[in-house]
Amino acid sequence: MNLNLEKIMLEEILNDKIHGSSFLLKKTVEFLKDKPNEVQLKYAKKIAERHKGMAYFVNLKNFLEKEQKGYIEFYKEVKEAQREVLERFLQYSENLSISAIATISYSGIVRDALVSLYQKIPFSLFVGESRPANEGVKFAEHLFNSGVKDITLMTDACLFSWIDRYDLMLLGCDCFTDNFFVNKTGSRALTLLAEFTKRPVIVLADRFKKIKEKDLVLKKGDENEIYTGNFPIKVENPYLEAVYFTDNVVIFY
Repeated sequence: MNLNLEKIMLEEILNDKIHGSSFLLKKTVEFLKDKPNEVQLKYAKKIAERHKGMAYFVNLKNFLEKEQKGYIEFYKEVKEAQREVLERFLQYSENLSISAIATISYSGIVRDALVSLYQKIPFSLFVGESRPANEGVKFAEHLFNSGVKDITLMTDACLFSWIDRYDLMLLGCDCFTDNFFVNKTGSRALTLLAEFTKRPVIVLADRFKKIKEKDLVLKKGDENEIYTGNFPIKVENPYLEAVYFTDNVVIFY
């Protein structure tokens, strides 16, 4: 690979604030192509350090260190795990009455689930814009181009306010433990509102998204994404949050 192209590809992976971990893992696999195992591990460590909290990269690093196998074997196992999760979700959905679904952020497995489900049961989809990076906007566009035509994009605050209009929430996650899952900030409020209004929250993961709590890091964005004024105002910009499992949460992994 050309050194300049290699640098560009690496920077795109390291600086991506929009896409979910499935997309970034695919880009990482493309980047690692034909590299020897020791180089794979070097870059895997660098990517895992930048995207702290994304379990795929923690587990990719661990896989390369312990299994003495390459990224191709890891990616094959991840794709098979995703396929199994998607299949089980679609079977589960056959017993649900679905006319409207809400989601937030950008998730590859949620995209695949929504596209597949829409072909069987047309529904209305409500998508939060997912501030401050607004990856929900890209997600809505991607879904529309993939065949999901009944989409309403809205502010995150509006997504919460319209809770009574949805039959269920469908979320992805960057990682999960025995006690909670981690997803875009806003997922906790959405889950608690769903619990209060007796609506299910379905989380799509896979076994490679499970991590130990000691490895968890909740990613934060830059302060200037929220405020660029001249006053000494404190700014909080958490990208991710832990959402503890409640009785209305069903996680597929």
